[in-house]
Amino acid sequence: MKCLALASVAVGACIFTGPRSSYTAVPKAAPAIASTAGDDLLKFVPAGAQVVIEIDLARLYANPTIGDAAKRAIASPDPSLLLPRVDAPLASAKMIVMAAYDVGTADATTATIVATRGEVPNGVAIADGVIALAPPPMIERIRAHGPSIASDQGFMALRARAMPDGAPGATVRMTARLDLDARIALAPVLGPDLAPASLSLWADVVDDAAMVAILDGHDAEAGGGSRLYAALERTRIAIAGSTSLIHLGLVPTLREATFTRAGEVVKVVATIGPKRLRALADALYPRSP
Repeated sequence: MKCLALASVAVGACIFTGPRSSYTAVPKAAPAIASTAGDDLLKFVPAGAQVVIEIDLARLYANPTIGDAAKRAIASPDPSLLLPRVDAPLASAKMIVMAAYDVGTADATTATIVATRGEVPNGVAIADGVIALAPPPMIERIRAHGPSIASDQGFMALRARAMPDGAPGATVRMTARLDLDARIALAPVLGPDLAPASLSLWADVVDDAAMVAILDGHDAEAGGGSRLYAALERTRIAIAGSTSLIHLGLVPTLREATFTRAGEVVKVVATIGPKRLRALADALYPRSP
């Protein structure tokens, strides 16, 4: 998936509400935290999205360690890294938000909102410097200025859940609320028990890179959290020998990542230190002699 490829450039490797009803573990109101670049674009995202991915491309590109390599990797990725080519306009975009609706159904659709001064093929201008890419019915929803995902307090509280207190910003944020249809649809891709009921992910790149992901294993039966935890550990073992991870020097990061479980909730924390981040940039695109 292109969105996951973009996120992987930013933090090395990033992971992905049960039923759209209620989640006792999710706070009703978002805590006070620093605003991030995606805040301004969420008002254009119609309510009801199940998965929302925000990537602050300007923040990523401006990073002195990995920014240049990330920009070149996104514009023209090395095939050996398994990163799909992304349309060239993203090289000059500042922010991108991708939202998925009705995941796992025949009505599945995606809306992509891009903050850019450049032209985007097939894009529709919805505000000054803001372009939308989506099927015509979704474009009409965006233009109608109805309820947005930003007005959904439950979503916003879930989105805020993974962002640490005192964090100055975010390069990548991912928020997901997956109903049964979505989880069944993702099972063949992610593996059994790995699709969570909900996900809040925050990642940032400064002099080092850090990621926090909080996954809710809630389901109709007890024990979803323990199954999710076990599935994450199986996945860690399974991909530890991945050629791409070895090439990027991320195997130690994968092994050192911490998984902790509290009831149905699993928290994943991973960091990439400055030296390893520099090595990641060199693995993506070596510095000129």
